Amino acid sequence: MLERTERLRLDRVRTWRALVVFAAALARHPRTLARALGWAARKAWAMRRDLLAGRGRVRKLSFFVHDFMDACDLDPQRVAACSFMVASPDGPVSMCAHNARRDDYLLRPAAVRGGYWDPVTGCTCAQPVVQPVRLTRKNARGRARVS
Repeated sequence: MLERTERLRLDRVRTWRALVVFAAALARHPRTLARALGWAARKAWAMRRDLLAGRGRVRKLSFFVHDFMDACDLDPQRVAACSFMVASPDGPVSMCAHNARRDDYLLRPAAVRGGYWDPVTGCTCAQPVVQPVRLTRKNARGRARVS
């Protein structure tokens, strides 16, 4: 269905127009239409309680796919132009830069009442202590292999 509808221009304000364009595109491909109707029927049945609770009102849901850069190949120009930011103690940071150095951000001791909370140990101490992270099979997923 994605291939059949990838070039459609859907009106994001008038739902009925988007439905007409979508239905017309599927009508040109009966096999895709049959599969889509089967899928929609299964989804509607699975969501029946929620649909009843919402009295049939359904709103749009948007998905955005972002092509993150590899930590070893960060392009400074793309990082500087990035609009997908994450809040950090240092201010907004590009999500690609954040992912490239996620341990530096996620495992940094955080100031709390009575000292600093260490996310590595789960303990609170008087002074921040930055501890090296030992990579294991469980916590090293997604990181470049160290040879």
